[in-house]
Amino acid sequence: MSIGKGTGPIGSSAKQAAELVLCRLDEPGKVYVARGVSIGRTADNTFVIDDPHVGRHHAQFEEDGAGGLVLRCVDQAAVLVLPDGQQVRELRPAVGLRFRVGPCEFEFQAVSSQPAGLGEAGAGSAEWVRKCPGCGNRNLPAPRPTPQKCPACRRRLMVFCTRQVRLACIDAAIPVTFRATGADQSHIASVELVRLVGEGGMGVVFEGRLQPSGIPVAVKLLHPHLASDDEMVRRFQKEVEILRGMNHPHVVRIIAHGKWNSLIALLTEWMPGGSLKTVLEKQRQIGKPLAWAPAARLLRQAALALAAVHRVGLVHRDVKPSNFLLGEGWQVKIADLGLAKPTAGQSELTATGLVIGSPQYMAPEQWDGQPDQRSDLFSLGVMFYELLTGQIPRGAWQPASKLNSTVPREVDRLLERLLAPEPAQRPSSAEQVARELDSILVEGVSPLYWNWLAATKGKAAFVALLAGVCCLLLLILVWGARAWLIAKSPPAPAQSQPSTQSRSTEPSHKPQSSPAPEPSPQPELPPPAVVSGLISGHTAPVLSVAFSPDGRYLATGSLDKTAKLWEVETRKQLREFQGHTSSVLSVAFSPDGRYLATGSYDDTAKLWEVETGKQLRSFRGHTDDVNSVAVSPDGRYLATG
Repeated sequence: MSIGKGTGPIGSSAKQAAELVLCRLDEPGKVYVARGVSIGRTADNTFVIDDPHVGRHHAQFEEDGAGGLVLRCVDQAAVLVLPDGQQVRELRPAVGLRFRVGPCEFEFQAVSSQPAGLGEAGAGSAEWVRKCPGCGNRNLPAPRPTPQKCPACRRRLMVFCTRQVRLACIDAAIPVTFRATGADQSHIASVELVRLVGEGGMGVVFEGRLQPSGIPVAVKLLHPHLASDDEMVRRFQKEVEILRGMNHPHVVRIIAHGKWNSLIALLTEWMPGGSLKTVLEKQRQIGKPLAWAPAARLLRQAALALAAVHRVGLVHRDVKPSNFLLGEGWQVKIADLGLAKPTAGQSELTATGLVIGSPQYMAPEQWDGQPDQRSDLFSLGVMFYELLTGQIPRGAWQPASKLNSTVPREVDRLLERLLAPEPAQRPSSAEQVARELDSILVEGVSPLYWNWLAATKGKAAFVALLAGVCCLLLLILVWGARAWLIAKSPPAPAQSQPSTQSRSTEPSHKPQSSPAPEPSPQPELPPPAVVSGLISGHTAPVLSVAFSPDGRYLATGSLDKTAKLWEVETRKQLREFQGHTSSVLSVAFSPDGRYLATGSYDDTAKLWEVETGKQLRSFRGHTDDVNSVAVSPDGRYLATG
């Protein structure tokens, strides 16, 4: 077998794979090259080869991490044999490239060699439309992710690429009636597409806006070549029915469904944070795994989301990072329920040529076609491990705590049970997984906080934070002691200054009829420790504090991605500054107290108007966290580190 460490998979670039079909040469059969297309011995593969030398799930097309696809062997002993006899475990698609799996030979061919019957436009077409839907103009602008205008009729279009075609065109705004779901059963007059977001195995996803409300939505269009497949249409419709019947804070909410031009369309709530796959990709870019504290928040929500699916009697069957979407404040919601099936009582929606699940996340029993809810828990364990270590657990995998020092050892024990090969050895439910995560969080509050700091900022940041906390406590002690001394000191003798009212009603030489009442004694302030405890309101640990120049206000930055402004005397929250997409690590007032600067784990600094809470500027340029901010004495410059 030849897979050299210094060489990638044999074949062409990702772009050349965009318009290819995989053809089996020993018998009729052609399939678009797409994620999930597979070769193997069992009936759930796209190409089925009934030969004992072929693996049950021999090879499958997967994403290569760079926007392309690669045909990768799944079974441990599986190989792909090239015409010269060379054995490899990975191939990148290229026109004319041939290989063998067992007794069968395959070849990659260009889409142009497809039968003419596939057509080009209209309902039932197996390809994307490649001309303006309005005037039929084929001289379209170059593809880009945002709307453009047709050069001939000026109609707003989306011109883009997919893995199957180099050019596709649809209307960017369409006044079509969708069938709304939920409490609002009114018809949606129009939806406008804003940008192309990405492409999945079943369709293409856009960010859109409902009009005239401007509410953001996700618009999912089923691939045309799948729209002619009754089985895939049933899966799409099944996802609509499942989502319509669920109302849970951790399940993506469906808004409407209908047609977009001739394409089947599904509208769901917009999730601006991407997915857990986005988090994984970012962590790989910066070269460090996700720390336990932020990971725990994501993992707990993922477990609750899966529990919601199980509670209605379903098995998801495709639990993986890209199917857990992120909303505001890293709220996790589960999506892509087209593969979900009842736990019992109904047959599966399976057919030869369809792969059920994603191989690297699938439980052993799922390969045998007998998944249950505990199979989803195995997949959840694979995803947990990947989030905490950046790796997929294979073979004798190492404990997560050894690959990520922020992970408590209790998590290793939970992962061992989730990844147990026998379903009976796994946790009994997703709710139990969430409860165990809660217990780990409660038991390890102090280690949790230290772990988060160690993973994100190191000991230097911890020392800086500790110094800031000490300064805050010292200021509170001084302020409390001063107030206590004032309260205990004897009152100063009153000066005989008649009030304004007495001067207007009595002669100045007449003595007052009665002495002025003594002022009531001031109430004693609570001890400093109690004062500090009254300032609370963040939903996660506070990472930074700063007093305003006049000492009247206190600013705090927190792990919950917000900064807050407090009135020191009353301990009342005055403002909340929202805009960062990750933890607020530093805060600082301008010398005149009118502005507040914040620095964040999201690699940005922001400037806010204290009086209104309005964000004035966002400063980008750092490639890592902004740990400190400072405003120059004249208020003209902001320094970040």
